[in-house]
Amino acid sequence: LLMSRVLLVGAALMLLAAPVMPNENGSEAPVRCGTRWLQQQRAAGRFPLPDVPPSGVAKLAQDTTAIQVGTELQFPAAGMVSTVTATCQHVGEHAYIFVENRHWDTNGGSILQSHVDVLGDLFDHSTPADPERGVYDIETEVFGDPADVDGDPRIYILVHEIKFGTGVVGLFDAAVARHAVPEFRRDILFIDERFLRRSNYLTLGTLAHEFQHLIHWRWDEDEDTWVDEGLSGYAEELV
Repeated sequence: LLMSRVLLVGAALMLLAAPVMPNENGSEAPVRCGTRWLQQQRAAGRFPLPDVPPSGVAKLAQDTTAIQVGTELQFPAAGMVSTVTATCQHVGEHAYIFVENRHWDTNGGSILQSHVDVLGDLFDHSTPADPERGVYDIETEVFGDPADVDGDPRIYILVHEIKFGTGVVGLFDAAVARHAVPEFRRDILFIDERFLRRSNYLTLGTLAHEFQHLIHWRWDEDEDTWVDEGLSGYAEELV
């Protein structure tokens, strides 16, 4: 029964993770999960991670203190011409949540502390399926421990404006874990700030979906799409 559900969910999620295709009026259809779509674009030579200027590498060498609320870091993100400057707005049991500076409310943006707290509570403490357990505990029990390329047990969650595709809610980008600059190699999930504000429930489901991708990448970097996407769909059901 479990495998049947995974297969059905996998078939549906493959459609959601397919490349953006033009519709009848020439615009692009939305892609909810950007993980597989980005991999396909990278295979065609598009959307590389931004280059890091020498000054950025020098600053990284200074960012050696323990991360706390208020810590500012640089993040390479697909579709950006330069690194994203973001500040830690939440430190949880299992995650840091960073928000791109220009989208934080005190900087004139629209992301509030309440948005961040809901995301952190879902990841660490409580889900609709189990008010006593968060996404991290539920998914690691089923799928195993996540990747750990940075030696930090916490996962980074970056809330920023995803600059490619249409309707990408979130993604896991394995290229960050392989970054040429070791200090940029992080276990990180990307969440689009617009969807966090406008479609909170969709964003929370996507967080669970993308976290499974991060876990699965640790165990099998070259998994078949239907298996990985099917398990990410099942992860949403679990939480």
